Amino acid sequence: MQTTYFGIIFAAPFEWLQHDTNIFTYLFLYTMKQTTSTTTNGKKVARQSRDREFLDMYDKALASVLKQNISNPKRVAVRWTIYNSCPHYHVSFDRAYKVVSHILRKGYAPLMPSLQANMWMEIAQRVRSLINDAGMSIAKAIDFVLTNCRASRFFISEHYAYTTLVDRARHERMKAKYGI
Repeated sequence: MQTTYFGIIFAAPFEWLQHDTNIFTYLFLYTMKQTTSTTTNGKKVARQSRDREFLDMYDKALASVLKQNISNPKRVAVRWTIYNSCPHYHVSFDRAYKVVSHILRKGYAPLMPSLQANMWMEIAQRVRSLINDAGMSIAKAIDFVLTNCRASRFFISEHYAYTTLVDRARHERMKAKYGI
């Protein structure tokens, strides 16, 4: 669920305007908090949960690297987290069903960046093995893979990882300075 704010502007009754000529003093901004599932962007939510999982694993890796007194510990921790962690697959069932069905039918991933294609091929391979070995349907196999299996790595670039770290540092500075 994502929280969305809508602003509604309304004016005071006309009688109030007789006493003061400044109309802007009678305009109020009413902010209504509305929580709906229709405003949730599934891709954004999946990306945020993946980034949270990455940052948690990065913090653990950085603590371990700092204990070992290695030069350039942040770079080592980022690379270790990307290539050696086993995160969840952060994709929706609907998207997974669409892409994996395409891969199983055509034999290749749709046109997309190579890291994404590698992730989808890995998911499709696991789904294919569940279909062949356990006799599951495609839907049950995809659901099983998304809920119970872990990815072989984070399917993000090092540049994206550093960008995520910079964004977190910026957010922490803003939180400390302004209480945001």
